[in-house]
Amino acid sequence: MKILISILIISLLCNTVSGQGNRRPMTFNRSSGYANFNELTGGYGLGGTSQTHSQYYYGFMTTHGYQINIYGLNVNRNIFGGLGTGALFFEQGFLVPLYADVRLIWNTGLVSPFVNGDGGFLFSFEDIDKKTMMSINGGGGIQFNISRNFSLVLGTGLRVQMTETGRRSFVNLKLGLGFMSS
Repeated sequence: MKILISILIISLLCNTVSGQGNRRPMTFNRSSGYANFNELTGGYGLGGTSQTHSQYYYGFMTTHGYQINIYGLNVNRNIFGGLGTGALFFEQGFLVPLYADVRLIWNTGLVSPFVNGDGGFLFSFEDIDKKTMMSINGGGGIQFNISRNFSLVLGTGLRVQMTETGRRSFVNLKLGLGFMSS
């Protein structure tokens, strides 16, 4: 009888231990790495547009950073963080953005939705003290995955720019290409 109970206990322990390997833990995929987004952007002024740099803008922005691919627990998403710059042309001048960007991308196959936010400064070389602005932009969009490394990005959002003389707000549109090294 002791032998039978010992065999049952050992087989129960073996089955319990072998079942532990089936659960896939949340891990960082080894394909995490450098990523960048190069986007054409434009915005239309909302609210009061009588101040300088408040009616419209267009330009390009480039963001370089690191993308972490997270898998496990039935989650398949990427978190991107990076720094960016570019050139924005307003109705009354030219500003150079310097910003930090964060994106959360849900990988759903060919089309992946995302939300993003960025914040930083818009520098004016005409008068760096009086015309430089703080800027925040929140939005979302869709990423069309062309291949493993390239994607087409289409997004929209709300940009708010602030100076000591007031705020300016824009609804904006972005179209660009994303690259992820593997």
